[in-house]
Amino acid sequence: MDPQRPADNQGYHELDVDSLYYNAAAPGVYMHDYHALGTQSHELKEITTTDAGHESEKTGRNAVDPLLKGRWDRRNPLRDWSYEILGMTVAIGLLIAITLLLRQFDDKEQPKWPHELTLNSVVAVLSTILRALLASIVAEVISYKKWGWFDSAHPLQHLEKFDAASRGVWGSIQLLFLTYKPHMASFGAVLVVSSLAIGPFTQQAIRTTVCQLPMGTDTQKPSVRAAHYVDASDWWVGGHTLPAPYIRTPMKGAIVNGLTTSEATNGFAGFNCPSGNCTFPSYEGVTHSSIGFCSRCTDITGSIRERYVHPNETSIGSGGYAFELADGASINNFEQGSWMQAVSHSGQYSAQQDMSFLTFSFDGCTKSINATTGYEQYRCDHRHAKLPHLSRGLGVLATNCSLFPCLRNYEGSVVNGTLNERVVSVVPTNISDLVGPFRSIVDDRPVIKSPCLVDGRPFDATNFSSVPAAPGRNFTWAIQDERNITAPMECAYTMPWALNFGIVDFLSTSLNGTCLYEWLSSTDLDPSVITCDVDGGNWLLVDFYAGGNATLASVSGILDNVATSITNRMRMTGLGPDGKGPGVVLGDALRTTVCTRVNWGWVALPAALTGLVLLLLGAAVAQSWRDGGGRPVWKSSLLPLLFHGLGYEVPNKQTLVHVHEMKAEAQRMDVRLGKGELDFWLRVD
Repeated sequence: MDPQRPADNQGYHELDVDSLYYNAAAPGVYMHDYHALGTQSHELKEITTTDAGHESEKTGRNAVDPLLKGRWDRRNPLRDWSYEILGMTVAIGLLIAITLLLRQFDDKEQPKWPHELTLNSVVAVLSTILRALLASIVAEVISYKKWGWFDSAHPLQHLEKFDAASRGVWGSIQLLFLTYKPHMASFGAVLVVSSLAIGPFTQQAIRTTVCQLPMGTDTQKPSVRAAHYVDASDWWVGGHTLPAPYIRTPMKGAIVNGLTTSEATNGFAGFNCPSGNCTFPSYEGVTHSSIGFCSRCTDITGSIRERYVHPNETSIGSGGYAFELADGASINNFEQGSWMQAVSHSGQYSAQQDMSFLTFSFDGCTKSINATTGYEQYRCDHRHAKLPHLSRGLGVLATNCSLFPCLRNYEGSVVNGTLNERVVSVVPTNISDLVGPFRSIVDDRPVIKSPCLVDGRPFDATNFSSVPAAPGRNFTWAIQDERNITAPMECAYTMPWALNFGIVDFLSTSLNGTCLYEWLSSTDLDPSVITCDVDGGNWLLVDFYAGGNATLASVSGILDNVATSITNRMRMTGLGPDGKGPGVVLGDALRTTVCTRVNWGWVALPAALTGLVLLLLGAAVAQSWRDGGGRPVWKSSLLPLLFHGLGYEVPNKQTLVHVHEMKAEAQRMDVRLGKGELDFWLRVD
């Protein structure tokens, strides 16, 4: 069969037999090219010979080159997206790097890097690269969807809008208004716009704050005093037939100081902190513990009874009603009457001080001026069913209080040169068996701290037996919680029997007596006028009266001050667990510096955008995989337009010189992406 020539072969070469070839993969198909003289155009002619001997031919865009047919089907879409997948991998790595970097310095001192490089600048560089990678990936996805947009007819100008969206934020904003129907490209445009916030959000996540960090090991270790045992510096024992314990003047002064001033407010001076800011190791909220004294009070006003006192029973010849407690405490509002009374229930060999306070109180009463006399008067709205003869002008209060040896557990730190302490919990010593089958009256009584750190490990009553033996480590025992507990001395805090009894003996003498009301006249009532300077030294009781406004809280506060003052004195003179040196707890000195604090909520946006871009890329790869060879992955390349162009000769294209003229013409042209047997083109509808 002779090959055919073009109908008009003007300007064409003669057909050479070498230009005619046979493809064994497609029997009956012969291919040859005609090359135009002086041009780059070509025409492909396909001649097919059927079994019947008939010939058919296809020319131009509809001709099929069997060597090229199926090229798009054989290409793996992952190869077309390899750069974007690589960029996405790097972006995820950058996000992880930013997160790890922020976590590394969260609540830590700002790093000191060479060349004055700061954490903010490093994160800014990483977030900028992250944003650039995400934006470039989204741009390629938008460009990929650009060609799919023309699966149906749209104005040719839309091609430029998609191209502008892949190049920047303004183009992405314009693309959002191209159609109200959501699609992958518009979602990508939202991501491009949102990516602008990656830099500011990561910077906003980094905050600086003033913080306290431990100083170097070359500095002196801070310490706070805590007594495991108290030596004889504050007590001594006299007597002939029986031991008579007494406390020395410094301890007496501590008790008086607690009765007359606020020891808790004054603070404890037994600490050393070279930097002015120090912390101490804590376990379950406890930084240090010490043997000492504790207090407790309860309101027993409901136990008051009234009793009529006949005038013959008084020294002044006038009677009335007295208000009394079962232990003998009694007050009355007779002229020169007993206005407040404290009764001690303890003796020389008592382990704790028990006492009751009974007093008139005007707390909660309403004060007014009597219109007739011009003097102050009170109205007390009390409801004491058992005290029908208690005047409406008087209130009454009764408390039962105790001071007892105990273990005090503290939580404390030094801030700006001041030790801030609070009592976390207290454990009373076992005082019920001071005289019994296990111990004599002159034996000390330890209390066991549980849980307790030994060599940095926590132990409690269930596993004290597991504490390893060590040189110089001794053990003791105590009856606690109705159990016999054996523990290492590091966990034992002991109250010396003589100090214990001496303190209680002094308290029972000092906190026992009566205070009298000083009447100015029969009509003038001033509740603040009271004297306790009777029966020897009971002036210490005057603060319990609180100027006529005594409450359970005020009485408890005074006794708590006494207990704190006694404990602080013990801590100043107390010994450590080995009984040889002062009892101290070591801590860490802090220095003031600038730390980084990360607000992780601001990191959520970059993380979310990275995840969304990953989903967008995955959707684009999946779609290109589903398309198979139906559409090549051209993305942002301009070469498809240069090689394939428009399947349409634009009339008067020589007049389209300026861009606005081209835009106007493009707006009038509706095109769709067409596919021939060999190539693609934008076909004008």
